Formats: sequence, C-alpha cells, structure tokens
Amino acid sequence: METGESPADCALREVKEELGLDATLGGFVGFYPFARFNQIVFVYHVLLPHGEIRLAADELDDYREIRIEKIKPWPQGTGPGLRDWLVTRGHNPQTADFGTPQDEK
Repeated sequence: METGESPADCALREVKEELGLDATLGGFVGFYPFARFNQIVFVYHVLLPHGEIRLAADELDDYREIRIEKIKPWPQGTGPGLRDWLVTRGHNPQTADFGTPQDEK
C-alpha cells in the first residue's frame, strides 16, 4: 500500500498497474494471515470492464482464463481467499498444491 492508501484503493490501483484496466470493487472477501512472509493478505472481489488486458511487463509474464468450476485454490497466501470467494459463488473447490497446473477453459 502507498502512504495514506486504503487496502481497497490499493487493490484497484494494483489491478490498473498490472492489467491496464480500471476495476471496480465487487466486495470484500476477507483477510488472511500469510505467516511464511509475515504478512496479512486482504482479498477483494474486483470487477473488470470489457477491454484489452495489457500486462505490466515488470510484474506479470502471462495470464490464462480458467472456468470458475475448474479453479483449484492453493492452501496458503492468496489461496484461502480464492477458496472463500469460490464458496460464495456456490462452488466447493478442491485444493491443489501451489504451482499445480490448472485445467484451462
């Protein structure tokens, strides 16, 4: 977060910087301890407008679209937040080890 920035504003700024799109907040999912890095992860549902994704080359190498029913969250870091978001959408996802390839579309 930048000085004086709220976690929600930070999430929207990061989406803009990393994807080149102006997102809006769809809701707060929760916060999750990430002991391995002595951090707290704030998870938001963000809504993206239609438009071309332009990846920030210094932040991201690539992205993939994965159907919601095929997403397998990982057990730490951002994974628990993704799991909880999926549950609010009526899914009961299996957990996969971090780095496990996801089934695409």
